[in-house]
Amino acid sequence: FDYLEIVTHDYLPNTESDIWIPIPPKGSLQSKRNYKFTAVSVSPDFVTFETESIKGVRYRFSGKYHNDPDDEGFGTIRGTLMKLENGKVIADMDVSFIQGGC
Repeated sequence: FDYLEIVTHDYLPNTESDIWIPIPPKGSLQSKRNYKFTAVSVSPDFVTFETESIKGVRYRFSGKYHNDPDDEGFGTIRGTLMKLENGKVIADMDVSFIQGGC
């Protein structure tokens, strides 16, 4: 995978005080294909998502935030990523995503 993107706010520049507006979470999992989320849940402790199906393949993730910063000050999101093909789990693994962004 190239990256995981989760968007929870829209940025409104050039307002009185450049503000961030909360929005319903959305995002995608990028690999050779871009798998958009069909469901995503973000809380202060947990993240879950499921992607759309492309040619019968989709992904499901459930994990927790870990605020143990790396050398650059980023925490991680750790959990289990499952690959489903035609509705059946064909692979799963423990993964970590670096938590970055602005």
